[in-house]
Amino acid sequence: SDLQSLQAALIIYADDKGEFPNNENTVQTLCVFEEFDVGCELLDVLDELPRDPRDDASTNGYWYASDGDTYELYAQRESSAFPVCVLPRPDFLQDFESLLCVLGP
Repeated sequence: SDLQSLQAALIIYADDKGEFPNNENTVQTLCVFEEFDVGCELLDVLDELPRDPRDDASTNGYWYASDGDTYELYAQRESSAFPVCVLPRPDFLQDFESLLCVLGP
């Protein structure tokens, strides 16, 4: 899955750089705004970042937060095959009914 690919890239990045891309735990789009989104740093280890199949990355894409030591990835669920996110949601993600979240490491 795309989230598994992103998790693998995060591990490779952290092994190489000593920490995950750090945005001081501020949830932001993974890489919609290249000048602001630290998730774009994953392009150091990936040729391209996964894109949400629904195509509007700012509303249906991936979101990321990290303090450098741990990370959180968020995405909208496309099916019930994934568990619903049980973490407290950032304010702007409150309205998403089917939110998936992954923590690492």
